[in-house]
Amino acid sequence: MKANESKIFKILTIDGGGIKGLYSASILARIEEKTGKKIGDHFDMICGTSTGGLIALALSKGISAQEIADMYFNEGSKIFPVSENKLIRYAQRKWQFFKQLLWKGKFSAEPLRTILERLFGETTMGEANNLLCIPSYNLSSINI
Repeated sequence: MKANESKIFKILTIDGGGIKGLYSASILARIEEKTGKKIGDHFDMICGTSTGGLIALALSKGISAQEIADMYFNEGSKIFPVSENKLIRYAQRKWQFFKQLLWKGKFSAEPLRTILERLFGETTMGEANNLLCIPSYNLSSINI
């Protein structure tokens, strides 16, 4: 490398969207399949919000994107339960909106907590293979 050239710093950003994380993880799995390398090997930093943050954490731990996609596919209905019935699903979404607005999250945290404990174990962010940026805040502790 020449003295005036600098190494390009590569950042992957993954957005949130609940169960839509399955789509993001599936696209990343296809890239891993095509390149034969883990996604974390392609980037210096991985950023993500909400479900994208969970994917970023898993990728930086060295978990394959396919494993992450499989987790969303197999466990998604436990984390994001919705009715198959359109009328009930409509009522659920309205209730979830007000529940999130007035109290806490749309869904129970327990199924997600169980799955994440199984996925990450005792891993800390300090053990990540990539730099991470996971913006977050605690809505329940904000004084209004």
